[in-house]
Amino acid sequence: MHWMVYDNTVEFYRRVKPLLLKNEACHNLPIGVLNRLLNQKNHSDILMATVEDQQKILGSFLMTPPHHLIVTFHDAEQIVQTAEFAAKNLAASKIKIPSLIGEKHQVTVYAEAWKKVNRQDYKVGMEQRIYQLTEVKDIPESKGIMRLANKEDLSFLGDWVLSFNKETLERSLSREEALQLAEEKVREESLYLWVVNHKPVAMAARTRKTDHGQTVTLVYTPIEERKKGYASSLVKHLSQEILNDYTFCFLYTDLANPTSNKIYTRIGYEPVCDSLVLEIL
Repeated sequence: MHWMVYDNTVEFYRRVKPLLLKNEACHNLPIGVLNRLLNQKNHSDILMATVEDQQKILGSFLMTPPHHLIVTFHDAEQIVQTAEFAAKNLAASKIKIPSLIGEKHQVTVYAEAWKKVNRQDYKVGMEQRIYQLTEVKDIPESKGIMRLANKEDLSFLGDWVLSFNKETLERSLSREEALQLAEEKVREESLYLWVVNHKPVAMAARTRKTDHGQTVTLVYTPIEERKKGYASSLVKHLSQEILNDYTFCFLYTDLANPTSNKIYTRIGYEPVCDSLVLEIL
């Protein structure tokens, strides 16, 4: 086995993308991150690595600090050996790995290998499910309309992003970072609001393009506006907008929130695989 570290995003993309596209929905995260990186100039702090054997890629690893290490294995028969080999090489590199994300079985195998090599335990950060949509179902809607978020909405969007972040147990964001993320989404024209009588009552965003799809994220409704169907109506309309441009629409859900999982399946989302976020202790 060989440990290959890449400093050229184009080369890493060329090597691993065909393998990731074999299951585009399940691998929408690394594909989407790589597509974004192709348009960025500074990659000095990004980890891109593979485990290879006779030019066959057995596993690929991608991390854009401070985010999770994305773990993907491409040979089911050699997962354990590949995981231990990767863990040893990553440990030797002294790169700090705060957390892992990947398909449930694969990321658990890697976490066990990391624990064996480095004597660092781990805990579950979030149990997730990845869904894919190809056709929006005609479900009843709440009153209101969808519109793009604009600069005037930034007066509350930073707080909404911060609240979303806290509820989904993602990495901790400061108020300033949350506002910066909201500003970025508004600038990209990728953040949408559900508006009732001129009042914004829910938000959602489109992000991470793959070859044939895009992901819905940042789905949030303020507490006082919940249980009125606003988020499901917004996701329905945003999903259709994505399907106007792509073949698929993807999203991640927290399995600890059965309400959101039920809402998405009513819209037409179908589960493709389970994902885990594991925090290194």
